[in-house]
Amino acid sequence: MTTAKKRAAWTLGALVAASAALAALAFSPLADVERVDVVGLHHLTLDEVSDTLGFEPGDALVRLDLGAAAAALRGLPWVADARLTRTWRGVVTVAVTEHRPAALTLRSDERWVLVSATGRVLTEPLAAPPALPRLSGLRAAGKPGTHLEEHADALLAVVAALAPAAPATPPGGRPAVEVESLWRDRRGDIRVNLATGDLATIGDDSELPAKVAALTTVLERLEQAGDAAVPREIDVSVPHLPVVRRR
Repeated sequence: MTTAKKRAAWTLGALVAASAALAALAFSPLADVERVDVVGLHHLTLDEVSDTLGFEPGDALVRLDLGAAAAALRGLPWVADARLTRTWRGVVTVAVTEHRPAALTLRSDERWVLVSATGRVLTEPLAAPPALPRLSGLRAAGKPGTHLEEHADALLAVVAALAPAAPATPPGGRPAVEVESLWRDRRGDIRVNLATGDLATIGDDSELPAKVAALTTVLERLEQAGDAAVPREIDVSVPHLPVVRRR
């Protein structure tokens, strides 16, 4: 056998031996899942996540389908996103991003449920609903994990614009406007009850950013002028010509 052929044979043998060793290691107890770390939970429980993952400590790392596990987690009502990583030390990390509750809406039994800013239903009916904006004039919400009808998108956009998630106003920013409830009237126009006692008429779904900006500006100017006479009706359906009336 020539020197070149001997080298090729030795190389092939070494590759086969290495592959066999790696395969043996991959399927040995040394390459099992030793620990599952879960981060990002606020409303979900560890048990809910563990029951959904489809694997547990002791399973072979090489056999884990992390993509399928992440997809299964995203099917849970509260989960906006899920990312899974593993190390050959046997540690699997599950990073969960949860939806944030944005508003309340009614189920068919006239009880309130939480929904996210994307219109996803997050909960079963609540015994003690939190102080969040209440949406009405919509079709009844479905089961957790389903989405509200498309007409809810504009209402939720108004909620997000008027009541930002940040608890404090950033320097130089506009203060958050506390919203108590929103609904569509018989014409389909958006109406908003504010915590000040004022009623805002947003109108149809067009030019929502401009209408929200107009409403915020009107409220700021009324406050700066010391106008505490409420309730008022603030009509910003034509955003460049807002109208304020006493109710």
